[in-house]
Amino acid sequence: MDAAHAAYAAARGIDAAQDTLPPRPAPAPYRLTRAADPYAAVARAVEFCARHDAFAARPFGHWAKVLIGQVNRGHYRFATETGAEGPAPRIVGFAGWFHASRASAERWLADEACPAHDPRGDCVVLNAVAAESAEVLRLLSGSLHLMRPGPFTLYAKRLYADGRVRPIRLPVAGHATATHH
Repeated sequence: MDAAHAAYAAARGIDAAQDTLPPRPAPAPYRLTRAADPYAAVARAVEFCARHDAFAARPFGHWAKVLIGQVNRGHYRFATETGAEGPAPRIVGFAGWFHASRASAERWLADEACPAHDPRGDCVVLNAVAAESAEVLRLLSGSLHLMRPGPFTLYAKRLYADGRVRPIRLPVAGHATATHH
């Protein structure tokens, strides 16, 4: 301990011998990522999502097209464990989306159409979400503002095990440095 630190501690009535820095916080257990290889990203998204009922019961061809489009546009994120070893950390969550006009997003929400991605669209349709825990879902939800710059409306559907569907419209503040594809 240097003299300046000892003087600072003494002036504040702190026992300098016991004065230590607080422990560093533990690293976050999860992080958001995208895969460098788009083929690996699609494969890992299919593998992860297929374990979740909302995806497993859907026709494969439809979901393959959805996931391929999301990966090709960069409109997806994996939540992975931070302490995982090896070249492919364990995936614990996935989110994928596309941009749409308000009218197209409303049609999608009403099951009237499945619109194509519109890069000029002022809304985001979150059409693929799966998480292994509430904590991972909060991480994915907390990153919504990164989906596009500026404010936007997020559209999503919550699918319940009993077959009910809850439409979601959520205003999001957006972020000035979000990547817009």
